[in-house]
Amino acid sequence: MSKCEDSDEYENCSDGDILYELDNKCLFHSDDNNKDTSDFIQALQKKEGSDFNGYVFPVEVEYSIFHQEVIKKGSESSTITFDKEMIFKKAHFLKGIMLAGLIFEKSINMSECKFHEECDFKEKSF
Repeated sequence: MSKCEDSDEYENCSDGDILYELDNKCLFHSDDNNKDTSDFIQALQKKEGSDFNGYVFPVEVEYSIFHQEVIKKGSESSTITFDKEMIFKKAHFLKGIMLAGLIFEKSINMSECKFHEECDFKEKSF
């Protein structure tokens, strides 16, 4: 079986996924602009854990695209909390990131990220 080109650097590759011809990387790490966004979201929602190191997000990032394991809803339906450490080191956000109003109970690592469109972190708590 082929391995993602980034599997030596990152331990969070999508096992068993197809590799994209453009860069020989898995669904999560591929820079291919033609990768299927619905496949990406479905795989992301199934992925347990909160390590998104080096991921290339082809869709706007908001809390609902993540696996429910990392999200805790408060007593008010508008209160959304990430209660795990979130790792986005070296991630690329091709369509922006909208995490306004969220609460992060643990640390969030966004070092060396690249933001290609608008980012909104208003009214968030760390």
